[in-house]
Amino acid sequence: LVCLFHATAEYTATFVAQYNGAGRKDRIACIVWQGFYFSIGAGVVLFLISMIGKSLFDWVGHSEEIRVLETSYFVIMCRGSFFVIATVAFLGFFIGRGKTGIVWTVNMIGLIVNAVLDYILIFGKYGLPEMGINGAAFASIAAQALVLLICLTLFLRKSFRQEYATWANRTLDIPSLKRLMKYGFPNG
Repeated sequence: LVCLFHATAEYTATFVAQYNGAGRKDRIACIVWQGFYFSIGAGVVLFLISMIGKSLFDWVGHSEEIRVLETSYFVIMCRGSFFVIATVAFLGFFIGRGKTGIVWTVNMIGLIVNAVLDYILIFGKYGLPEMGINGAAFASIAAQALVLLICLTLFLRKSFRQEYATWANRTLDIPSLKRLMKYGFPNG
């Protein structure tokens, strides 16, 4: 379910590349922010979908033991999906300008943090309770929240605020948001 929204927000990279190629630095931050606003809406939709998670997995008909685990993981991941979706919107700023080294580095940090948190939360290390599959979900969401924070921090660096107006162009722009959705949804 997250893929539709993820790929839509990820489409910010395409617009960033187009605006960058056209020399329209004034439009780059605007479309990234529209991806962020889209991710807020997507996060709300997925949070609402999480509320019917139990019904969805009851319908699938797996054994009760599996359904409990599936439902729990699904609910946690849906409720934390905002972080995943918002991250790709901000990563579009770097991808669209060909700064893939930053993207790689930030994602590697996220993967390492996720792995460490998986170990701690799944198995209950360092005085924390053993959480099993819930720990895996919480580790993924926490790592993605960290990646989002790093992306936002980089995006709002002084040099980018000056060159691309990354803070000044944060207003909601409905035509740009609609355009992102028009082209991004088919991508999803």
